[in-house]
Amino acid sequence: MRRRSRLLLILGILLAIVAMLLTYTMLQKPQQPAEQPPIVTRKVAVAVQDIPYGTLIDPLAVEMRDWPVDTAPADAIGNTADLAGKYAKTAIFAGQIIQAKMIATPSELASGEGPASILIPVGMVAYPFPIDELSGVSYALKSGDRVDVLITFKFLQVDRETQVAFPLDRNQPGDIQGVQIPRLVSQLTLQNIEVLRVGSWYVPPVQPTTQQQGGQQQQAQATPPPPAVVTLLMPQQDALVLQFAKEAKATIELALRNPNDQEMVTTQSVTLDYMLARFNITVPILRDESLETLIPATR
Repeated sequence: MRRRSRLLLILGILLAIVAMLLTYTMLQKPQQPAEQPPIVTRKVAVAVQDIPYGTLIDPLAVEMRDWPVDTAPADAIGNTADLAGKYAKTAIFAGQIIQAKMIATPSELASGEGPASILIPVGMVAYPFPIDELSGVSYALKSGDRVDVLITFKFLQVDRETQVAFPLDRNQPGDIQGVQIPRLVSQLTLQNIEVLRVGSWYVPPVQPTTQQQGGQQQQAQATPPPPAVVTLLMPQQDALVLQFAKEAKATIELALRNPNDQEMVTTQSVTLDYMLARFNITVPILRDESLETLIPATR
């Protein structure tokens, strides 16, 4: 009986050792990770270097990367072709996803979307110039056009000491009474000036008007007025030329150029003497007689 008990004890000990060995073996096996769902990604444009505000986006400053869909902005740029010719409307930093709201085309900027200063090259300024139907080339000007500036000055003879225009009225015998006729001179001045924008940068919302038609009221859009100003791109010194001409009350007109004509030309100032000489105009002399048909009617 004692021997049987001893065998059972030994058998129990052996079973316990086997169980321990099995448990240890199972614990040493690598645990299989739980299967994770696949991450869905999309291509987005990411800046690989800082892109300063107002600069043309360099393709070398951007690369396409796979980005998780759930963390990518909805308006993230997904193709480098969408960045061609675009400007940064805000500073873009390295590692930042480029979004549609951060960029704009020149035409979008010229139409008022974003700051106009982005479109002004270094060393240039944007100068506003008032126009009407004549000076504005019959309102044919569009953004991107090139124009020449024609200026006509009116010269008057003045007294050197007082800078008063002749004739002077000093209430002395022999003084000439009347108004001095200005001497005109016209010249082509600034050339190949780019039109940045036609019309005001601020465009107020158009208010619909109510029209009565057939006994019923109908909404109609009001016709916007023609543009009264253009914005020109030019060096600072040329802007001063226009400023002086405006302050001198000169007549300033714009002449539209062919977009492929970049040649700078030299012209001769046009005066009365130039017109007489070039076109061989004979000035009639003062005579004591005239033709009957030239005598003004008295009744």
